[in-house]
Amino acid sequence: MKAHTAATDAHHDAFKTEKALRDAHYMTVDKFIGLVRAAFPNDRVKQDVIFPEAAPEEAVTTPEEAKGTGEK
Repeated sequence: MKAHTAATDAHHDAFKTEKALRDAHYMTVDKFIGLVRAAFPNDRVKQDVIFPEAAPEEAVTTPEEAKGTGEK
């Protein structure tokens, strides 16, 4: 059981690290989006060229969603 507990703890630690990195990435991108909007106020075309809106249907968040898409 020690090995299972150690593996579970390592998995939880890795998940916490990944979550923290995702949050930091989100904040960085959000900051840059703000800078782009400030640099090009009222110019949605330039803003969209730099940060195009992602289509939600393109996002794959689980292995089940990836089936048949060529994603792994």
